[in-house]
Amino acid sequence: MFGIDIRFRAGLLVIAAFAGTLIVSSCSTTPARRPAGEGNVGKAPETPAEDPYQSISLYVQAGEPQKAIDAYEKARLANPEDPETMVLLANLMVAAGQIDQAEGVLDQALDKDPGNADALYNKALIAGARGDQNEKFKLLQDALKADPANARVEAALGELYVGWKQYDKATHAFESSLSLDPENFVALLGLGNVYIKKEEYDKAEETLTKAIEKQPEYPFAYADRSRARAYKYDFEGAEKDITRAITLAPDYSWNYVDRGNIRAQRGDFEGALEDYNTAIKLDPSVFMTYVYRGRAHNRLGDYDAAYADYQKALSLRPDYYWAHAPLGTLAFMKEDWDAAVTQFRLAYQHENKTYTYPLLVTLALRHAGKEKEAVDYLNSVLPGMPRDSEYYQLARYYLTPRSDGYIVSLTEKENDKVLKTQMLFYLAAQYQLEGRDNLAKTYFTQVEEQKYPGLVESHLAAWELKQYKD
Repeated sequence: MFGIDIRFRAGLLVIAAFAGTLIVSSCSTTPARRPAGEGNVGKAPETPAEDPYQSISLYVQAGEPQKAIDAYEKARLANPEDPETMVLLANLMVAAGQIDQAEGVLDQALDKDPGNADALYNKALIAGARGDQNEKFKLLQDALKADPANARVEAALGELYVGWKQYDKATHAFESSLSLDPENFVALLGLGNVYIKKEEYDKAEETLTKAIEKQPEYPFAYADRSRARAYKYDFEGAEKDITRAITLAPDYSWNYVDRGNIRAQRGDFEGALEDYNTAIKLDPSVFMTYVYRGRAHNRLGDYDAAYADYQKALSLRPDYYWAHAPLGTLAFMKEDWDAAVTQFRLAYQHENKTYTYPLLVTLALRHAGKEKEAVDYLNSVLPGMPRDSEYYQLARYYLTPRSDGYIVSLTEKENDKVLKTQMLFYLAAQYQLEGRDNLAKTYFTQVEEQKYPGLVESHLAAWELKQYKD
């Protein structure tokens, strides 16, 4: 419902924090650290500070890691071959995008101190960034052996378990991290996401609220809490959160997709359309955004635009077979019978337990005047339908529609409201083909009155009634 899938973003935060938190922790151990002047906070000094750690810290705050590296090299910090100092340099290199060089420095640090937990942890992050999750896991396990009370390592392990869908282990790792450091932002964010995965939405909202209190400028924490609230049907709160995320990260396309989905849930299809348009402008390569926008166009009655969006989605992702049924429905409404036949047949190939698709193929063929092809097609698919199902009886009625007494009786006795709605539609559609318009309109009206907007049959019934009025 929200986004392509539930995105787990704590890993992004760990990499982004590579230089920040670790530099602070390394520098905090040095004696006689002179505080930065008030005018220097958040910007690089014009000349390096007397204290090299202060100079490095200011450059990092200003987002200039290369200058921080230059300051490090120029100052040649006391004890430059000390493993902790080497870890500091590696973090600066990561912040500057020098991943290979950073890994080399970390290897040197581990040669000198094989049990250095910080070096192992940072090597694990690099392995994860390269996609080698098994190596990341091994290095994190080694780091935890070296330092069993390391909250950062536990949080990073939790991330891995989430990626592997081992949610109980992830919960344990994040909780262990928070027992060591109750303010660990990565663990709070991760645990909140795990609660969403486990459908414990109250706990998710509570945990993500704590994360937001720790890092109120981190946009994805709001996006995650928005999802937790949306799953609780608190759409007003969800929209407020995702709007805050958009304010903090206006160029991140998926936040617009999520807000569009929330607005669609609230019935604000025009607002949803605006968000999908923005998302596509920011990233036109995501096929699912076109699907969402197609749905919004459809609900707003712009069927040509909806049809174009579903076609675009399929062009980007040809194996997205769920687009065939909406395309078939829209083609039916455009009275493009050949396209409707093609799309519904494709839908049935992929969803061969949805026995209404062959009936829709038959209707489209009959509207196109292809009676023999309709009968031949129905005869070809009839053996695949369960004989004890109403769909089988509908198909038999469509083969020999001369007598409707049995199928009408069967429809009237049906207790499943969704199935009964479908049966009413197929009766109405056959009456329409026979020119029995009064009966057709009566049955189409009964279908529309059931208010099942997700049913193809409900959508087509509403369209058919509009044609009668026009």
